[in-house]
Amino acid sequence: MIKEFSEDETGAAQIEYALISSGVGMAVIGPLDAVGENLANVFDTIAAALNR
Repeated sequence: MIKEFSEDETGAAQIEYALISSGVGMAVIGPLDAVGENLANVFDTIAAALNR
């Protein structure tokens, strides 16, 4: 029973995919945050120009 359990790799692929997707997610959050700030500044500038 223990030998069968130690050789069972059915969940290994799912765990690997989960680790890869979490790494990609973490890599994407930083640049998207910076783009979001820049986009907010653009809209603030446009709104200020329209309110003059």
